[in-house]
Amino acid sequence: VSNTTGSGTGTGTVTVRNGATLAGTGTIGGGVVMYSGSVLMPGNLTVGTLNVGGSVSLQAGSRTIIKISGTTNDKLAVTGTLALNGTLEIQNKGAELKAGDSFIIFNSGSYMGNFASIEPEIPATGLKWNTSKIYEGIISVDVADNIENISDNEIKIYPTLVNEYCMIESNLAENSYKIEVIDQVGKVLFADIATSNIYKLNTSKLQSGFYFIRINLSNSKNVLKKFIKQ
Repeated sequence: VSNTTGSGTGTGTVTVRNGATLAGTGTIGGGVVMYSGSVLMPGNLTVGTLNVGGSVSLQAGSRTIIKISGTTNDKLAVTGTLALNGTLEIQNKGAELKAGDSFIIFNSGSYMGNFASIEPEIPATGLKWNTSKIYEGIISVDVADNIENISDNEIKIYPTLVNEYCMIESNLAENSYKIEVIDQVGKVLFADIATSNIYKLNTSKLQSGFYFIRINLSNSKNVLKKFIKQ
């Protein structure tokens, strides 16, 4: 659908069946029903926005493909209600995703339902998708779960604005624990085993920016602390 005026499909409802794909950057005047096995791909092979004047029903088994390229991304703009279901597939065409990234992929008068799954399952190692604002059309990237909320009285990181060395001080009843330094895209840059309650981390080889220190405890739980390398 690539019209620039009016409706590219008339006024009736567009039904997309198993094996078929609906794509484009034009406007559909009526509603859209995506059946199981169908694919919805705003923008087609390039990033763009597909506009729908009615409501859109993404039924179970359907697939919605959203492409992301740097600061731009596909968008589905719906005047009526957007009923979410099926699989949301995020195709990243740009730089690696990092914690804090956020994308407006939908614009709809109202929402209902939710996606059954997202592919890929995670944006990168140590990261997760955040769909808490999906009814605002937003998907974002957060640090992964299984992170314990540990107070500074138990594990302290200082200073948090680092020139060369960052100190990790533990008051937990752990004889030893694994320390990992993770960048914004979830990549583990460094790993070591701390054998005392105070560990001196050398950050001199890190570029400026913010990083995470993940501490792996013996009970299979993780603690995550953030620091900024000057």
